Amino acid sequence: MTREEWEAKQNSLKKDVKYVPTGNPGEVVAEEINPKDYETKLNPKDEEKFQIWIDKNRKEGKIPEGDYNFYKQNGYGYGYDFRAAFKAGLKPQISEVDNEWHWGDYGKKPNHDTFSNESVYYPKVAKPGVGGSWDGENYMKNPSIGAPVPPTKQALKKFK
Repeated sequence: MTREEWEAKQNSLKKDVKYVPTGNPGEVVAEEINPKDYETKLNPKDEEKFQIWIDKNRKEGKIPEGDYNFYKQNGYGYGYDFRAAFKAGLKPQISEVDNEWHWGDYGKKPNHDTFSNESVYYPKVAKPGVGGSWDGENYMKNPSIGAPVPPTKQALKKFK
């Protein structure tokens, strides 16, 4: 998938859902989520620094245009919380798989296709059928029955 195809896919989605148990074992139903509810709050001084940081990272090609434009138009991220990445001091890495910049899972929101136990939001929403984990480059969705994969230590730091 090219960067343009990925950005088009990210920007074409109109509704986001999370899955919640129905009460019947193993059954989940879709429930709308609002990506605005999953955004790190910064004090005014840090917000000013964040705006400089996100502009710089976009100019360096480290933030896709679609993600950047969504932030600028809406004031929050669609599938990724770049404020969380900024606050944590994260830096993107170039993936050996697709030779593109990736920010890791720390700021992924529950509406992201590969929302995982590495996200700061995972401890709040993890349940059967929601999220997953990584085994190297392979993403494994949580089973719809049984306990979800536990969050990573890094994801839990925000909740201490």
